Amino acid sequence: AACDPDAMDAHLTAVCDGALAAARAALEAALDRATPEERMAMQRALTVATMTCTTGDPVAGARIAATLARIAGRIEGRAGLKPTDLDALA
Repeated sequence: AACDPDAMDAHLTAVCDGALAAARAALEAALDRATPEERMAMQRALTVATMTCTTGDPVAGARIAATLARIAGRIEGRAGLKPTDLDALA
């Protein structure tokens, strides 16, 4: 039997939404350390990624989500680590 294209699209959208949720959480954690320009750029990128996940190309949306998560990590990294930041890894 052939694959159901609608079911495949729904699954890819769900994967994209999951990636975007994780990126959004990382960005929210970095928000207070971001510059105003970074905050505006992050919001624009989140909007584009959300639209891409739901109405466009979910693979591209997941790629944007991964990029946003890396950016959040870089913003967080500028602040350095406190000893308690590593508690979550224990």
